[in-house]
Amino acid sequence: MAEKLIFSLEIFVLGFSVVMVVLFVLYGLTLLFNRINFSGKSKGESAILPAVAGGEPSPQLAVALVTALHYHQKGVSVSDSTICLDVEHRG
Repeated sequence: MAEKLIFSLEIFVLGFSVVMVVLFVLYGLTLLFNRINFSGKSKGESAILPAVAGGEPSPQLAVALVTALHYHQKGVSVSDSTICLDVEHRG
């Protein structure tokens, strides 16, 4: 009986240590990849691309984006996972 208990504890410690080593390796890889700059730009430069190809975004586009985000945040969830937006029509 004691032999089986000791054997099971040895297997537990072996399995636990394998899992912990794998987790530490994955954590190290995550830290490594977070330090690599894949964009080719320095950290001071912005990685946000203009919304309009070949030029600066217009103020109308900025207003449209802000309005869309505002209505998205006001969305009401319904039981079937659809979103109803309260949209005002100004004609």
